[in-house]
Amino acid sequence: MKKIIEEYINKVLEFGCNIQNGDSLVVTSMMNIDELKKAVLEVKDKYGINQLIFLDQDRIKLYKFLKSNPKEEEIKQYVQHLPKLKDPHRTKILYAIDDDYSSSYRNIIDNYKKLYGIYDHEDYQTNKEFWSTFNEKCVTLFTWPDEHWAKSLLGSEDDLDKLWLLINQTIPDRSELLDIIKHHKEIRRKMNELAIKNLHFYTQSGTDLSIGLSDKSIWLSEPTTLNECEYFYNFPSYEIYTSPDCNTAEGKVSVIKPSHLDGKKINYANLKFEKGKCVSAESDNEKWNQTVMNENNHLTRIGEIALVSKKTPIAKLNRPLNSLLLDENSGCHLALGNSIDKCIDLPESILNEGKKMDYGFYNSSHHQDLVFGDDSVTVEAETSNSGKKLLLENGRWKI
Repeated sequence: MKKIIEEYINKVLEFGCNIQNGDSLVVTSMMNIDELKKAVLEVKDKYGINQLIFLDQDRIKLYKFLKSNPKEEEIKQYVQHLPKLKDPHRTKILYAIDDDYSSSYRNIIDNYKKLYGIYDHEDYQTNKEFWSTFNEKCVTLFTWPDEHWAKSLLGSEDDLDKLWLLINQTIPDRSELLDIIKHHKEIRRKMNELAIKNLHFYTQSGTDLSIGLSDKSIWLSEPTTLNECEYFYNFPSYEIYTSPDCNTAEGKVSVIKPSHLDGKKINYANLKFEKGKCVSAESDNEKWNQTVMNENNHLTRIGEIALVSKKTPIAKLNRPLNSLLLDENSGCHLALGNSIDKCIDLPESILNEGKKMDYGFYNSSHHQDLVFGDDSVTVEAETSNSGKKLLLENGRWKI
C-alpha cells in the first residue's frame, strides 16, 4: 500500500499543484493530517521544495474542541502560529478536502457558530500575513482517503486499503494524463471558437434540457493558470465547463448520482426548468427539495454547466465515490447556484460588486453540483458561425 500512496501523492504534486524546484508548499487538510504529512515528507526531496508548511485544519478535532465550550483565551492558545512565507510569490497550497457526504460534523459545528467565528477571527489575527495572501496563491483541492471515508463508502474503516486502490484509479499514469490534458485543451479551444449560443442535452435516463450561453461565457478546463503558473484547482478534473445565461434553462434534468447539500443527501432527483428557473425539485429527500426551492437560498438557477465524456477514469469506475470533487467527473453535470467568475468575460469590478446578475450570471452563496450525464448523454450546440454542432454523442466526444 505504501507504493500506491507514494504514486498518488507524486501525481498530486507533479500535476495537481505543478510543484517546481524552489517552490514553497503549504499542505493543509480538513481531516487528520498525519498520514498526508508522512507521505509528503517521503517524497519532498525529489521536488526541491524551498519551504514546507503543514497546516492542520482537522474538522473533527475542531468539533471536539468547540464542544468543550472553550473560553476565548483557550481559543487563542489553540490557534496555530504559522511561520512567515520565505517566498510568497512562489508558494503553492495543497488542500485535502473531505466532502463529508453525511455532513455529520459540519452540522454539529454549525451549533457552535459563535465560538467558530471567534476561532476564525483569532486565527486570522494570528496569521494575518498568511491568510491575507491565501487567495493569491495556486490552491489545489484534492481528496485523501481516510477511515471515515472508507466506512461511508465501503462499509468499514478496515476497508481503507480498498479505498486507496479505488481512488488511485481516478488518476491514470503519466503519459495517459498528459494526453487527456492535451485533448481537453484542444476541445476547450474549439468550443470557445464556435461561439455557442445554446446547448441541448439528452439522456435515456430522462434529461431533456436546453440552455443558452451568454456572449460573455468562457469555456474552461483544468489545468488553469495563475501568475503564469499552470496548475489544477480541482485534481483530478476531466470536465470542460462554463457558466451559462442563468435566465434561459428550459426542460427537465434527471440527476443520477448521489449528491449532498448542507447535510441533506440525495441519491437521485428530477428537476424542471422554465425561463431559467427551477420550478420543481423532486428527490428521495424532501428536506433537500425544500432547500433547493427556497428562494432565500438562491439555488433555483444554473450557475455552471459541464461536459464530461464516459471515457474518463472516474466514469469508467461506474460507481459513486462519495466525493463531489470526484463524482462530478463521472458525467455531464450542472450546478445550481453561483456562477463561476473565471468563466465570465467581465471586468473584475463588476464581478466584485456582485453585479453579474445584470449580465445573466447567477449570484449565490451556494454551488450545488448535480450529475445527470449517463452513457447515453448527447449534447448538441447551436452556434453563431457553424450552425448546429454535435459535441457529445452517447457519451463520446464528437468535436
